[in-house]
Amino acid sequence: MSVTNITVCFISAVSKDVQNYLTENLKKLLNVKIIFPEDTSEESLSKIIPNADILIGWRPSKSILDKATKLKVFINPGAGVNHLLNLFRGVNKNRNVLLINGHGNSYFVAQHAVALLLTLTNKTIPHHMWMKEGRWRTGDDDLMSIPLRSREIGLLGYGAINQKVHR
Repeated sequence: MSVTNITVCFISAVSKDVQNYLTENLKKLLNVKIIFPEDTSEESLSKIIPNADILIGWRPSKSILDKATKLKVFINPGAGVNHLLNLFRGVNKNRNVLLINGHGNSYFVAQHAVALLLTLTNKTIPHHMWMKEGRWRTGDDDLMSIPLRSREIGLLGYGAINQKVHR
């Protein structure tokens, strides 16, 4: 049984801590070669990526994807890939490249979504502005908080982020 060698190339800068972590934890996989280019300019990457099976990074250009002729997988380390869909639909007309979402910061995006919901329902920003102006809330109807007790909140979609919002 033959083992296929896999080349993984990062197209964005990666901290030394992350490089060390990945190198240390993947060294037992003898068939995986990881490339952390020091120069992530398109010109420099153009020399490296033709042999890459997997690319990891943010917002690849069409040119980069076209030059990565062996590419089978692109991993976006963040949360959400909507900004990449049209680009990959174009690439996948001629070959099949799997686009993977890393969900890297989905917890914090979910936390931020909940914070924004509470900011809106509690009218935090208008109350803050009034306080800065020396005005105090006096039973006004316009800026009354919206209670969440006994209410249902709808979630549009149920991906990694909204699953965390739900919890």
